[in-house]
Amino acid sequence: MKGSVFFLAIAGLAVADATAQVRAADAPPLSFVPSSSFFLGVGGGYNVANFGTQNVYAVGTSNVYQNGLLISSGSAAGPANIETNSQSAVAFSAQGGYFQHFYSSDWLWGAKFAYSYLGATSIVRNALLPQAGSFTATGSNTAVPFTGNALVQSFQTNVTQQLAFIPFVGKSFDRSMIYIGAGPTLSQVRTTLNGLIGFADINGTRTDVSGSPVNFSSTTWVYGGAAMIGRATSSVSPGLLM
Repeated sequence: MKGSVFFLAIAGLAVADATAQVRAADAPPLSFVPSSSFFLGVGGGYNVANFGTQNVYAVGTSNVYQNGLLISSGSAAGPANIETNSQSAVAFSAQGGYFQHFYSSDWLWGAKFAYSYLGATSIVRNALLPQAGSFTATGSNTAVPFTGNALVQSFQTNVTQQLAFIPFVGKSFDRSMIYIGAGPTLSQVRTTLNGLIGFADINGTRTDVSGSPVNFSSTTWVYGGAAMIGRATSSVSPGLLM
């Protein structure tokens, strides 16, 4: 089961308190943004998750009983593309990182590591998974081919949490800086199939070949990308300057 997840996150950057340079009162104004700094922060962010097209390959086997006796065995398989919708949510996030000015320049570089708990879920109702297979009656060596569908009453894709590493560049001014960056993400994705029933068209009759509805789920980590743009203000007070 494969899918693609892309995230766009817009977040702020908290600049740690730092020492300011000292100049005479008649000297040209200096930037209150430190030349370099580590930073930490917690808060929330607005996230948009595009789950895209989920590529599913389903394989099923079944044994058919009548009056407690096995009368046939079979299997079916087939690929399917399930179109999902985008979801947005406000999520908790924590971040930490470092930035530093280029030598004798207002331009700067840095990087941050961020964690977000997203909890976004996309749900598709009554998804059909095309199937093709065959069954063999007990005591026979002749396989009878058939086609059909597996019906999933609820196909759910959930993004639980996300890790991101984002390098950035920016420019500082007297009391603030602006920055822009992009980098890779690693997201935990959980896929759940609720109420799965396998149907086969045998001799023109649609037949339930899997019995009672069953549920399946799997969890994996997928790669993606994140972009950010923001503005930060220095916490240095003018009263600290002499």
